[in-house]
Amino acid sequence: MKSFVAAMAALLLGLAAAGVGAMGISLTPSSSQIRVGDHFNLLVAVTDALDGVYSADEVIAFGFDVAIGNPLLVSWTGAEVAIPPFSDDLSADLIDTGVAGSVGAGPGITDPAFNLAVLHFVATGEGVLDLGVFSDLGDLNEGLIYLAEAARDLTAATQVIIQGAGQAPLPGTLVLLMGGLSWLTWRLRRR
Repeated sequence: MKSFVAAMAALLLGLAAAGVGAMGISLTPSSSQIRVGDHFNLLVAVTDALDGVYSADEVIAFGFDVAIGNPLLVSWTGAEVAIPPFSDDLSADLIDTGVAGSVGAGPGITDPAFNLAVLHFVATGEGVLDLGVFSDLGDLNEGLIYLAEAARDLTAATQVIIQGAGQAPLPGTLVLLMGGLSWLTWRLRRR
């Protein structure tokens, strides 16, 4: 009977621990149709940042690097930290961190869901591309950083399909001009 109680207690503790760490990271492209030559964005957001042991804590900063699956298909042109909820963009100040922000001297973030940053890209080639973010928790400037608890990993990826540039349609004025030139040529020949 004692082993049954111990097994049930272990199962309940295991299930409770499984609920911890349910934070989600979403990467949302600004457009569902991206063509070669297009500028597009990727919104990086967090959900359930204050779950489990983090429920009474505050987010004070974040940092991550950008992962590009195939550098021939896209160029990363920069990022904008979401201000608010963050007040300082630290991206240029940190050598080994691609994108970083902090709340500065203000209060920490107590909302469970919020935006981190918007990443900017230019599509340079046609194909399927993996784009993502990742953090090195060995670097004190990376991850989702809390006031009291340990930092959490910010790693996520999404696939983006880049289509060919396609043909540009002829402007309506060009068609009218060609028709007018044909009529003018015919008229001049008659004379």
